[in-house]
Amino acid sequence: MRPFTHYLFDVIHVGGVWATYIILSGFLVYLISKYENNLKYADYFLISSFLMRALGWGSYIFATSLWHLYAIQIFLALGEAFGTPSYNSLFSKYLDKGKFASEWGLQTTINSSLMGGAAFIGSLIVKSFGFNSLFIAMIILSLISTLFAIRFKKSFGVR
Repeated sequence: MRPFTHYLFDVIHVGGVWATYIILSGFLVYLISKYENNLKYADYFLISSFLMRALGWGSYIFATSLWHLYAIQIFLALGEAFGTPSYNSLFSKYLDKGKFASEWGLQTTINSSLMGGAAFIGSLIVKSFGFNSLFIAMIILSLISTLFAIRFKKSFGVR
């Protein structure tokens, strides 16, 4: 079984796989956010999102074709769509009146900093240990997030 990286020599494939994820995430976030407006099941959507991402990242380990990469990106987009509206609604619920912009700004700053740091650390992991090590680390972090979400589910106060 050849690792999936052999199929990524063409930059068009990289762009196509990434575009599939981004476009589908945006579309699915919109659709699912309509259902999640009531906050009633936001905690379940958030937990499901973490589990779906762990499964998606784990799938990369077994991917052997370009078709697999597209399928994984579609699944990860669905996981993103489950998690983003639920996280945003839960976060919005606890914003301080009169500080909406600054608190969303801080959240965006933290998110961007973590994503940038993760991308850099991820590149070091891939260079030193290979892609499978990165995917395993991503699975572990997603499962830790799942456990935190389950642990603090009652504090979400959605029901």
